[in-house]
Amino acid sequence: MAKNENGSEEELVLTVRSYRRGIDLLRLLYEKALSLEYHFASLQLDHRIEQLSNPMNFEDFRKSVSQLESLNKSSVKVKMPELLLENPQSSVFYVMNLAMNAKGAPEQRQQILDSVACLLNYIMNMQSDLDDLYYENKLLYLRTTDLRQRCEKLFADYTAAVDYDKPLSECRASDDWDELDAYISRKAEEIGAGMDAPKAAVREAAYRKLINFAFSVNRLVDYLDFYDEVLNSGRHMYRECELILQHLTKVKTCSASTPEELRRLQYEISEAIERFDRAYETVELKGSRLKDILYGFDSDMVKDKE
Repeated sequence: MAKNENGSEEELVLTVRSYRRGIDLLRLLYEKALSLEYHFASLQLDHRIEQLSNPMNFEDFRKSVSQLESLNKSSVKVKMPELLLENPQSSVFYVMNLAMNAKGAPEQRQQILDSVACLLNYIMNMQSDLDDLYYENKLLYLRTTDLRQRCEKLFADYTAAVDYDKPLSECRASDDWDELDAYISRKAEEIGAGMDAPKAAVREAAYRKLINFAFSVNRLVDYLDFYDEVLNSGRHMYRECELILQHLTKVKTCSASTPEELRRLQYEISEAIERFDRAYETVELKGSRLKDILYGFDSDMVKDKE
């Protein structure tokens, strides 16, 4: 690299170093954005809510159905097909029809119906809470997809400063990072030579290219703000979900046991919170440490602390 007057060489070295560290950060952020997107896509909230909306998934409700079937006074005992029992509306209609046609003491039938009514009321109240969480999760999934797409767009703009034109996904898939680094080295040599050129127009053009390097780093910092916002939104959603599930599992109901799907959902949410706290909090993306990496003289490369 050519030597330049008035500290220009030091400025170039520092700017190129910051630019390279920006590439390292983009690699890290892209992996985390992909992980976030996959995590939200794989979260089984929709399946769990669907299961919890069906009273047939509650053991006490199934017992009530069995009791009413045994009391059915119809001479032809026809059971509802299992497929239809998976539908909440069909299962409720079925149990009400059984109650109307059941024999036995009215007190016994009333006791069974009271148990069914209690469970249905619990399910309806729970459904309202879980529906809110379901739609919030869908919104967060869209935001994480946007996070990944913005990272890809930023990478394209970032690497345009060194005339590298491969998309981020392709660069990652082909492990083309060494080739990208070679582009950076060639562009740095080109800028260094231009800054040392005798012609003022050539020096001015070189300084403009150097500014492009610095501007790219600043855009990366802006992206980090958005990344942090999405991260905090996800953590807030999970905390809210955890509190609601704790309430649903502790509230006194007419059911003798907590539904299995509710326990599974509670476990998945607790695990998701732990994943956010452990995997998505990165020292390199915080405060003064970030400034040291992008603008300081620390020679350590960015490392993923997962």
